[in-house]
Parts: sequence; C-alpha cells; structure tokens
Amino acid sequence: MTLLETINNRFVQARRDRNKDVADCLKMVKSRISLYKASPSFSGELTDEVVQQVIASYVKEVRKALNEIEHGGAQDSDIARKYRFEVEYLSEFLPSLMDARETEDVVRKVIAEVGALTRRDKGKVMSAIMRKYKGRIDPKLATEVCDSLLS
Repeated sequence: MTLLETINNRFVQARRDRNKDVADCLKMVKSRISLYKASPSFSGELTDEVVQQVIASYVKEVRKALNEIEHGGAQDSDIARKYRFEVEYLSEFLPSLMDARETEDVVRKVIAEVGALTRRDKGKVMSAIMRKYKGRIDPKLATEVCDSLLS
C-alpha cells in the first residue's frame, strides 16, 4: 500500500469515527498533495518520496507558525494545540532523521569524498549531503557538524 493510499484510508476512517482533528489534518495534507501534483513543476509519478516531501514541507510551515505563536505568548491557544497535534501526527509519515553520531559519520564521509579542506568548501559539502540524504538528515545539525569539522 502506498503512502497516499494509507493517507486516504486514514482520512476516510477519521471521517467515519468523527475524529475532526485527524480528518482536518489529513484533509490539509491531501490538499497540499493535490496542489503539488497540479503544479507546472511536477512531472512523473506521485511516489512515496514525493508525498513525504510534501508532508515535510507542510510540517516545516506548521512548526514555524507554532514557534511564532509560542513566542507571541499564546502557547495554550486552540491553534497552538492543533499545530502541535498535526506535527506529532504527521511525523509518523516521515522518515526518521539521523541522530548526531550518524550525521557526523555522513558529514565526515562527504568531506572526504569532495576533498574539502577549509570552510570555503562548506557549500560543496552541504550540497552533496542534501543531494544524497535530503529528508533523512537534519540540515541544521549537518551544517553545525560541517562547520566544526572544517574549522
């Protein structure tokens, strides 16, 4: 079963169960997937990886909005609760990110592959990392590790 089929099945089940939080969350994801599929930049098939990219993009937006809400002092608001639920629920559909040790191993490996020696080579290293490990590695952590290894 594809990821999109799983999302559709869960959406139908949430509607049957009258679980408004899950149904609203999945409805938004389905909408984002439809918009992405209809965009002129999309061509090809709607694979699990593409669906995960759309979900990751949405989760990133929700996290940013949640951060702004919390900094504004509305941690206990309904929208903050809704956003926390969505981030938690949708994280199940995303691949888990590498931990710090795995990230360091990957960065060391890529530094050796591209022959990076100084901080000037950071762009080449990060570009190679994101090409190979996008969605599986935390870019912020990889940047920090890259900075420490190249300094």
